[in-house]
Amino acid sequence: MVRLRVLLLAGVVLTASAGAAAADPGSLIAGAILGAGAAGTIGATLLAGVINAAIGIGLQLLTARRPDVPKPEDVQNVIRQSLPVRSRHYGLRRLGGPLLFIENKDGAVFQIVAFGSQRFDAVVDWILDGRHITLNADGVLTSDPYYEENTRILYKPGTASQTAFTRLVEQFPTIWTADHRNRGIANALLETRGVKLEKFGKVYPNKIAKLNGIFQTALVLDPRTGSTAYSANLALQLRDYLTSDDGLQIAPSFIDVDDIKQAADDCDVLLPTKSGGTVRRYHGALSYSFDEEPASVMSRFLTAMDGRIALKPNGKIGVSAGVWREPTVTLRDEHIIDFSMSDGAGPLREFNEIRVKYEEPLADFAAADAQPWRQDDEIATYGEVRSKTIDAYEIQNHNHARRIAKIAAARGAPRWQGTLKTTLFGMNAWDQRFVRVQIADLDMDGDLFDETMEVADITLNIEEMTVSIKVSSFGADAYAFNPSTEEGTAPRLPERIEEDAIPDVQMASAIGTQRTLAGGVKVALIKVSVAAPAGQDDLKLDVEYSRADLEEWQAAAVAPDALKVDIVGLEDGALYDVRMRWRTASGAAGPYALIENIPAVADPNPPLPVTNLDTTPGPTAGTVTIAWTNPNSENFKAVRIYRNSTTNFATATDLEG
Repeated sequence: MVRLRVLLLAGVVLTASAGAAAADPGSLIAGAILGAGAAGTIGATLLAGVINAAIGIGLQLLTARRPDVPKPEDVQNVIRQSLPVRSRHYGLRRLGGPLLFIENKDGAVFQIVAFGSQRFDAVVDWILDGRHITLNADGVLTSDPYYEENTRILYKPGTASQTAFTRLVEQFPTIWTADHRNRGIANALLETRGVKLEKFGKVYPNKIAKLNGIFQTALVLDPRTGSTAYSANLALQLRDYLTSDDGLQIAPSFIDVDDIKQAADDCDVLLPTKSGGTVRRYHGALSYSFDEEPASVMSRFLTAMDGRIALKPNGKIGVSAGVWREPTVTLRDEHIIDFSMSDGAGPLREFNEIRVKYEEPLADFAAADAQPWRQDDEIATYGEVRSKTIDAYEIQNHNHARRIAKIAAARGAPRWQGTLKTTLFGMNAWDQRFVRVQIADLDMDGDLFDETMEVADITLNIEEMTVSIKVSSFGADAYAFNPSTEEGTAPRLPERIEEDAIPDVQMASAIGTQRTLAGGVKVALIKVSVAAPAGQDDLKLDVEYSRADLEEWQAAAVAPDALKVDIVGLEDGALYDVRMRWRTASGAAGPYALIENIPAVADPNPPLPVTNLDTTPGPTAGTVTIAWTNPNSENFKAVRIYRNSTTNFATATDLEG
C-alpha cells in the first residue's frame, strides 16, 4: 500500500496544482518535473501536452502520421534556403541537407552541405548524383567518371574544435575566413570541376552535383555502461531526445534509469529471421527538424519500438519497449465499481489489413512497403479489405516491420475493450502497461471473466475518489513471432545497375497540343511519350521542361511505370525544351534525350476575321478613325492594329507596341 499512497499523493497534489478535477498522465509527469525545478528548461503546457500525447495508445501505432514527418527522400535532398531549418539524426542514415555555401571560381563549383546540427560518429559511404564513390586520402574521387576530373570531398564531423575548410579560405578569402568553422555541424565541402561538353551530361547529370553521405550519426549515452557512443538502439535514442538540449531538455535525473536500462536490453535482444540470420528487436534510425512538434518526434520513436511512457511511483518518467510481461496488478470485483465492455474483434473491427512503410538500407535507404499483415479468413468471409497504413520510416528491417504490423493488428481488434471505474486501488495500474481483469459479474458461459488487458488510458477523479481505466484485451501472442511463417516476403531489392548499362531513351516524342477544360476553355500542354526500356522494368522515367534556351529545368509529374506524360501549366505561345532520361531506384541516371523548341499553343485555330471595317479622317490632321465589328468566335481575344505605308506586315508597326 506504500506504492499506492505515493501515487495517490502525487495525483492529488499535482492535479490540484494544475487546477483540474481529473488529471491525465501527461499532466502528472509535467507537474512532477516542473515541481522539481525543471520549469526553466521547457514550458509546463508544452511538456504536459507532449507527454500526454505520447502516453496514449492511439498515438503509438494506430493513429495516422503527421504529414510533415520526414520520409527517407526528404532527408536525402540537398536544398538551397536562405534560412534553413536545423535537424538532428539518430542511427544509420543516408543524408543530404541545406547548402551553407555555393560559389564558382575558375571553372569549379564549391558547395558546403550541412548534414546535421550535431557531431556524427563516422562516414560509411559517399553518394554523388546517385553513384557510390570512393575517395583517396586527400578526399579526391577515384571512381569513374570522376577520377580524371579532380573532384574533391572534404568532411568535418561537427566537433566543437573543428576548423574552417582551408581550401575554401584559400579560394574565397573575402567571404570565407578561418572563423567560418561550422562548429557543431557535420558538413562537407564538395569541389567539382568543369569537364568537356561531350562528357558533361555523364559526369554531372544534374548539372550541379548532389552530394549524399551515409553516416553513423548521433552519439548517445548508454546508462548500462556509462559510455557515450554511436547506437541504433531506439530506447537509448529516445532517452537522448528527452534529455538533449535540442530535444525536450528534461534533466536526466527525471528519467528512471532502471527503466531505460531495461528498455535498452529489450531493444538489443537478438531475434531469428526467416533467412537464418538475426536482427535486433528494436533498432532503427530517426531524423527530426528543430521546428517539428515534440509529440510527433516522440510518437515516431514509440511507434518503432512499440514503446510506452509513464509516470513512475518515484515521480520519474518511465520508458518501456514492447515486450510481453505478465501483469503484476489484478483488478477484481472488489476493486471495480462499474464497467462497460464490448467486443472489438470480428466483422466490426476497424481494419483487417495492416500495411507498414519502412526504410530499406539495402535499397540505398529508399522507402519500402512491408508485406501487409492480413486477416485472410475474415477478408475471405466478408469480401472486404479494410486497410490501415503505418508510416514507420524509423524501422530499417522487414522482420521488424512485420512484427510491428502483427502487434498493431492485435491491438486494433481486441476480444474485449471498454472502461473500468474502480476504487483507489486502480491507482496501482497507473504506471502499468498490462493488467489482469477478473469480473465474476461478466458471465462467460459460466466461467469467470479473466483477461490480460492493456491500459490505454487512466484518469483520477478526485471529487469521487475513483479511477477510470480504459483497457483492451492483449496477451503474449501479440509479441510471439515465428519468422518462418510470419516474417513474410520482403520487397524485391532493386539491382544496382552500372551506369553504362542504363539505356538511352528510345522513340521519344514531345508534341504541343491542347486540352479543353470545363466551360470550353482551352489550355496548352505538351504530350511526352517514350518506348519502354527493353528487359529493364525497374527503371523510372524522369521528364523535365524549360522555356526554350533558358535552362530553367522543372520536373514534370511522372506516375510510376509511366511511359506517357502530360506537361501542363505552360505559358500560351511560348517555346519549350523537354528532356527525358531513365533512372534506377538507387538514383543512378542515364543520358538525357533532348527535344527543343516545342510550341505551347492553347488554341491553334484563328478566330474569324473582323467585319464592317471602316476608316474615316480623324478630327485633326494626320489622324484616322477606325471602326469594325469583332467576330463571334469563342477563341477571339483582341484586335491588334498595324500601320504601314504599304500592305506589308513584315515592316509594319504594331500600334499597341
